[in-house]
Amino acid sequence: MAVLIEKAANAGEEEAAQIMKTVEALAGAQYNAERLLGTFEAIEEVNDELNNETKFFDSMSDLVGEIPVVGKLFGEFKSGAEAARKAGVEGGDALFAGASQLAGAAGKMGMLFAIGTFFKGITKADQDITDLSRNLNLSREEAEGLDKRFRTLSANTKGLTSEAFRVATSGVSEELGIAADLSNETLVTMGAMTQKFGLSSEEAASLASITAATGQNMKEFNDDLIGRVQLQNVVNGTTIRYQDVMKDIAGASSAVQLSTAKMPGGLAAAAFQARRLGLSFDTMEGIADNLLQIEDSIGAEMEAELLIGRNLNLDGARRAALSNNLVEMSEQLAANGITAAKFGDMNRIQQEAVAKAMGMSREQMAEMFVKQQAIKKLGGDQSKSLSENVRMRFAEVQKMEEGVEKEKAMAELRQIAGAEETVRQLENKSLAEAQKEAMEKMAESVGDLAVGLEPITEFFSAISGAAGETLAFITKMSSKLKTVGNLI
Repeated sequence: MAVLIEKAANAGEEEAAQIMKTVEALAGAQYNAERLLGTFEAIEEVNDELNNETKFFDSMSDLVGEIPVVGKLFGEFKSGAEAARKAGVEGGDALFAGASQLAGAAGKMGMLFAIGTFFKGITKADQDITDLSRNLNLSREEAEGLDKRFRTLSANTKGLTSEAFRVATSGVSEELGIAADLSNETLVTMGAMTQKFGLSSEEAASLASITAATGQNMKEFNDDLIGRVQLQNVVNGTTIRYQDVMKDIAGASSAVQLSTAKMPGGLAAAAFQARRLGLSFDTMEGIADNLLQIEDSIGAEMEAELLIGRNLNLDGARRAALSNNLVEMSEQLAANGITAAKFGDMNRIQQEAVAKAMGMSREQMAEMFVKQQAIKKLGGDQSKSLSENVRMRFAEVQKMEEGVEKEKAMAELRQIAGAEETVRQLENKSLAEAQKEAMEKMAESVGDLAVGLEPITEFFSAISGAAGETLAFITKMSSKLKTVGNLI
């Protein structure tokens, strides 16, 4: 522009006019260029602001994009970023626009989740009803009523879903070969055993069978067993797990179960005593059998006395074995004063003789002593697991004189302690378990609709039947037409 102005000063009139027009055009271009530069600078500033306001949506989109399933659900973060930029360019609130987009996505995801849970619940309820009808030989209506009972019980029981009650019913049915009809108390107790205590369905069914055979209420049996083990642990300074005591009882022979159930303290006392002494029910039963081989047992006793140079008294143990009182039998054996230290000081022949006199092998007796010492030294303070009320009441009952009143008070305390522990275990769950339970109970809540949708099932069954008849008709007609074609 400066060069042209200088040139116009020395040019003719007409040439100068043309040069000045060019200068004016260049001046206009300069002005527009400056305005365009200002616009670009403003765009850059707005873009930086948009990036700051929408980076949350971009970051989340990148973060979840690679996660299976979740990436699909949260793909709306990208749409949120786009909506935020568009609103920003148009002068709107970018952050609000992006959040609004996500809110819509959340609504859609919530709806999809609800629909999925809804159909899962209906489908599962229909299949559960069908399985109950088949496995228990029930009519469809009876199976529907039983399934509804399970779901209602589940809604009113923390920590258990209706699946636990179906497993319990199936377990007893298979154990006894019957269509089992269990009370709500028994269902909850068996559900706690399999879902919280670690017992198998077969073990829980075995316990249900023995309680029924001996006329006991299963919930009372469960609470008494748990309470008895907990309180005996406090008295003896041990930490025997009641779950293992339950498993020992479930795995015992039917003869031991029936006989021991009638002894003082019943199965729970015998199983606890066996565990405390480092024995099993099977080992105790074997000891009883050996002690009742009277001639051999007395001969082994006399031989052991000669070898160790001291008297043994096993008559009480034999009488207890004869009456199937395994607890007293083990106490009578312990009363002879053969300890781990004394057994360890004996030579091999003496060890074998003493073990034989007491109805065991040398290895069984050694293993018993090893476990006894480990139980004493490695156990903790079981009293810490009891509630304050139970601890205080236990201390009071311990001070009472021996007799009917003390026995009654202790029985009531065992029931309270066992019931509290069962509730604690039912409510004790991890985050994953709580989520799973919540999902299952949500699905169960729509189970009643499965009954209302049965006409649809019947409709498809009718279609299936009609389709089969139609196919048979077409096949038959095709065969006839082929015959006619051959004749032509």
